[in-house]
Amino acid sequence: MALTAVMRQDTGLVRQICSFERAINASLRADPGINDWLYGRAGYLYILRLCRTLEDPTSSTATLVNAAIEKTVDRILVRIMIFAPQYSWHGETELDAVHGTADIICQLVLSQPSAAILSLPMLRTLLNLNATGRFPSITKSASPDPHPQFYHRHLSFALSFAALAPLWPDLQPRIEQVVRAVKEDTWRYGLKGPCLLEGMAGYALVFGGADEEEQARFNHFLAFMSSSEMERRGCLREAGSNNEFGGLYTGEAGRAWVWAQAVAAATATGGRPMTCIGYNDI
Repeated sequence: MALTAVMRQDTGLVRQICSFERAINASLRADPGINDWLYGRAGYLYILRLCRTLEDPTSSTATLVNAAIEKTVDRILVRIMIFAPQYSWHGETELDAVHGTADIICQLVLSQPSAAILSLPMLRTLLNLNATGRFPSITKSASPDPHPQFYHRHLSFALSFAALAPLWPDLQPRIEQVVRAVKEDTWRYGLKGPCLLEGMAGYALVFGGADEEEQARFNHFLAFMSSSEMERRGCLREAGSNNEFGGLYTGEAGRAWVWAQAVAAATATGGRPMTCIGYNDI
C-alpha cells in the first residue's frame, strides 16, 4: 500500500496508512504487540518514512505522518526500552535485525533521531557483544551459524550500525571497528545462495567503501549473481517453481536492486552507502 501511495502520489492512501496507527499502537495489558521490523511497529516506522518522502513537509498529510511516527516511537520506547530492554521473540532474547534489538534501534533512530539518547544504552550493549565480527543471533546461542547473512546473523548489525554511526560521534570509532570486523568475517565465509536476505546479494551490501579492495569485494559477490554463474551452480533450477525465486528478499528482485546499487556506485564518488532496501535506505 505504501509503495502504491508513493508511485501514484496518492495522499489519500498515505492518510489511510496513518489511520492504522491507533490499532498498531493499541495499549493492551495482556498483549503488548510486536515491535520488530518484519512483523511489528519497527516495520511500520519504515513504511511511514517511505510515505514521508511523498509529502511536502509543511502539508497537513505530512503532519499526520510525523504524528504517527512520534506515537509509534513512543510506544516502542515504553514497551522495549523501559520495561523490557532486550527484545524477546518466541521466548528468546533476539538481538539481530528482522526480529531483534538491532532492527528496533535502527528504525527508531532513523525515524526520529531524538530517540538516539534513549537508545544509547542498548547500542552500547550490542557493541560489547562483538569482538571478532561475530554476533550471536540470540543471547542463548552458543554456536552461531558461520554464514554472515542479513537474516538472523551479524551482517544485519553492520548495516544497522553504519546507518546510525553519524548520530553517535563518540562511538563512531568503536562502530567502525565492529563494521570492519564484520566485513572481514563476511569475506571469509560469504559464499551461499544468491538472495538478499540469506545470501551473497546481502553480503555485497557491506562492501560500500571507495577504496579498491572494497570495490573488488563488492564486485566479487556480484560476479556470483550473474545469470551464467547462477546457471553453472544450479541456482536457476528452482526458477518458476515457487514465488520466492522472484521475491525482493529471496530472489530476483533483490538481486536486481543490488545490481542497481552497482550502477549507482560506478557513477558516484566517495563509495556506496551500506543500505538495504526496505530497511535503512530511507
